This record gives sequence, structure tokens and C-alpha cells, in this order.
Amino acid sequence: LSGARVARELSALVRVYGKPGCIVSDNGTEFTSRAILKWADENEVPWHDIDPGKPQQNAFIESFNGSLRDELLNEELFDSLDDARRKLALWR
Repeated sequence: LSGARVARELSALVRVYGKPGCIVSDNGTEFTSRAILKWADENEVPWHDIDPGKPQQNAFIESFNGSLRDELLNEELFDSLDDARRKLALWR
């Protein structure tokens, strides 16, 4: 995903759930782009980048990603995007 796409999705999430107190992310290019920096500044949302090579600083999402990978992505074949969405909803 591009930083601009992430910013659009964050704006949509803010409209539905309200503004977060802070966002914690890794240092992926989509999270360090000008579009994200601009979005965080315009929306007055503090952004905290974890230290490179320190996934334990974001343990919740790392645990979630591992469970998602082990329990769904490594076990299923997806025929289409709709199929993937359906299986993800059932897994959730």
C-alpha cells in the first residue's frame, strides 16, 4: 500500500471510530511517507515509530500477524478476493 492509500484508509477509520490518541507503527515505507506525516500533522494524531529491528515494541500486532499467518494464511487457498474476505470474516 502507498502512504497516500494508508492516509485515505485512516481518514475513513477516523470518521467511523473517532481519532486515536496515538498510532504506533513499524518503519515501513508506507508509514514513513510524506503522505502519512502530513495526515498525522493535519489530524493532530501523534505517531510513534518502533525502533528498527524491535518488533517486541509492537507485540500486540506482531502476535496478531503471527496468528493470522499460522491459522489462516498458511492453511487456506483463496479463489478470489471475495473468498478471502469471507474466510477472514469466519476466522475473525
